[in-house]
Parts: sequence; structure tokens; C-alpha cells
Amino acid sequence: MLFQIIAPANNERGPRYAEKAFAAIRQAKPRHAVTLLYSVREGQIGLFVRCDEADRDSVIEPIRAGYPDATVALVEDQRTADVSLPSPQGVESHDNLRTTQDEYQSWFSDIELVPELFPILRHAQFEDLLNHNFADPVSGLLRAILPEKGMECRIEITIRPASRHRLHRAINAVFLLEREFFHRHHRLAGYFARTATRGGMWRLAWLLGLAARCSPQPSHSNLETSTSRLHEREDDLQAAADKLGGHLFDVQLRLIVETSPQLKLQAFDRLRRMEGALGAFTRSRLATFVSGPVRHCRLPAPDSRLQTPDLARCAFLLSHEELATLWHPPTSTAQAERMHSTEFRELEAPRKFHSEEEGAVALGRVRFRDDQRTVTLGIEDRRRHLYIVGKTGMGKTTLLQGMIAADMRAGRGLCLVDPHGDLA
Repeated sequence: MLFQIIAPANNERGPRYAEKAFAAIRQAKPRHAVTLLYSVREGQIGLFVRCDEADRDSVIEPIRAGYPDATVALVEDQRTADVSLPSPQGVESHDNLRTTQDEYQSWFSDIELVPELFPILRHAQFEDLLNHNFADPVSGLLRAILPEKGMECRIEITIRPASRHRLHRAINAVFLLEREFFHRHHRLAGYFARTATRGGMWRLAWLLGLAARCSPQPSHSNLETSTSRLHEREDDLQAAADKLGGHLFDVQLRLIVETSPQLKLQAFDRLRRMEGALGAFTRSRLATFVSGPVRHCRLPAPDSRLQTPDLARCAFLLSHEELATLWHPPTSTAQAERMHSTEFRELEAPRKFHSEEEGAVALGRVRFRDDQRTVTLGIEDRRRHLYIVGKTGMGKTTLLQGMIAADMRAGRGLCLVDPHGDLA
């Protein structure tokens, strides 16, 4: 199931609310992987969430609770709606240039976080408390996926709760990095941080960990000292411990460009541009994003779920705070063209606003989340007179026609005076 998140244009609910939503999702433990997307639909940039139908409530409801002013709409997932589409994931092009399977290809690159023990920049580090503003870091990502003629881009962030075994290995590696052995051998410490939680070079990492266990422990541990909310003046290992103390996810980050084979060089340039936008989230002395080889395919791209062996190898750890920094509905400070936003806020309808009596006229339906109740006008309300005002095309005649049809079905007499003759 694919849901689109449409926030108001003056959205002030920043990533702190997304952080709470991801914490709730992690606690709910969805059965399947969840994909967060920055994508393009009908020529406009938007945020999307793809999840299994069984995980709908545990994934979508926390987002709705965190962003009550935003519209969470179920949209058609083109990836499964039309298997004949040549593009991976089936995102429809706004210029309708795709006609044959040979015209469009998908160029994609998987991104890793190295070393994954250390965090990326967190949203509190983008806040200016002095001027009371927030430099939204997703602006660069939104501008990097702006659609061009014959080219579409998107960013897929596939997440699932991290296993206890993976979390235990990461915590154990952080505590070993504090031993005196790694304080004397900085290069070995860097190598151990990169490979301790990876499966490729585990033998050498295990030997380095064994050597660290035999070395003395520090007299005072910085890991026992909590950091501030703004993460200022924190030690590197303190930052790693703060990350591993949060709700952890296994994350797979993929950059995708869909275009024709003739625009191959432009696709490579756009992938580099998207990778460069990720640089705003990292600091060189901690963890940085590293891109993998660029690959392409004509058929639908491989499923982005982490249980795929190829994707499981490039998955990395992110806390709920980091994930909220990387993906959240843009705030009012995010400047990007073609951003899909809503000009109004959806408000909850009154508890009692319709009549169940026979002959009541249906005016429409409620548009608020999953509330689809019919709005009606009872006979007693109509007897108190009715004055309908609106511009041309707003539905005045349609409303009168519905009232006339309801009276006819109920067998009530009526009289219509129509100077123009259209309704009559």
C-alpha cells in the first residue's frame, strides 16, 4: 500500500514529531519492511510511505498522530498496478514519454553509512536557538529530485527494526573502542569501527576486539555521561552511545534515476547530485555516506525489502532521531520548487451534523482521515428556509437538484421556478 503525506504549506511541525512517530513504529514492530520515499507524482515532489496492508495501522497512525494537520492519502501504487510499465517501481512519468520497454531504464546506486556505529547530524544540530529558526536539511534532497523532461528521480529509504543480535554487536563494539588498546592505535580503531558490525572481515575484527579486551579499561567512562539535547561538545564515543541508546532500524538507502539510454551521462550526473545532497547530513569525523556502484535495469527494479540478500549486505543502522532528520514532512523553511503541499488544514467534523430521517438530502461526505460519513440536510432544517450563495460552478444547481430528487423519491410535492431553464 502506498500513502502520500501532504503537509500544509506553512507546516511548523518539524522532525521532532517524526522522531516520535518512528519511535512508535519501532515499538510496534511491523512484520514487513517499510519504505519511505521522496518521489515525484504528476510532476510534483512529494513524500510517500509504502507498507504492507497488515502493517497499515502500526505505520500510518503514528505519522497521523505526529502530523494531524497533514493529509495522509492512499494512492495507487504504480509498481503493482501495471506490471507492463518499463520503469522500476512503476512511477509514472508526467510527460508521458514511455511507450516501449526499451525507451526507459533505471539507474540506481545503494548508499552505505561508514562507519555505522557513529551517527549522522541530528535535527537538533540544525536548529538556531538564538534566532528561533530551523534550517531544514531536506531542502537539498527535494531540489536534487526535481523532475526534468525525460528524467525522474526518487530516493527510497527502506527500514525495519534492527535485531537484538545486531544491536548487541554494535554496543559491544562501542565499549571496546574505549579500551586503551584502541586509544594507542588509531588506525586499527578506525578499521575496527568500520568492520565490527559487518560480516565480511569479522575474523580480523574479532582478533582486534580480543586484543582490546586484554587491555586496561579507562578509569572514567564518557559513555556513562549523558549528552545534551543539542548534541553540543559531545565526545565521538558519546555520540555513538547516544545513537545506540535510541530505537534502531536497519536502513537501506537507494538513489534512483529513470531515463532513456540516450541520457545515461545525465543520469550519472543526477545521481552524483543526489549523493552530494546527502553530504549536508554528515560530518567527516563521524559517519559519512558512501555510494556503491551504479547499476541499471530495464525491468522493474529489485524489491527494496531488506530480506533480499543483496540489500541486506548494504543495510546500516540508524536511530529514530537520525531517521527523522533524514525523512520528515518539510517545514516552512524548506525551499523547493514543485513541492506538493495543501493550502488548507483538515479539521475534524462535528459529532452531530447529519439527519438519519427519511427524505434527508445528501450534501456530500466528510473529508477527514478515515471519516467518510455522509453529510445530510434534514427536513426540519429546510423548513427554516435556505439561502444558497456561491460563484459559478460551485454546485448551487447540483444542490437544488439533489433536494428536488429527494422530494420526488419521498413523494412530496414541490414547485420549481427557473428563469434560466437549465435546471428545469
